[in-house]
Amino acid sequence: MKHLRGDFFEFRAGIKKRVLYLKREGAILYLLYGSHDDVRRFLKSF
Repeated sequence: MKHLRGDFFEFRAGIKKRVLYLKREGAILYLLYGSHDDVRRFLKSF
């Protein structure tokens, strides 16, 4: 698990895949399953 910024975190789900999630008030919201580049593109939109 790795803290990215704010409430965003990620963890690896294989060699090339990652899961991006958001931690808020005792809840975890899974946002994205994809590559490192997919995560970077998604975070640029925030």
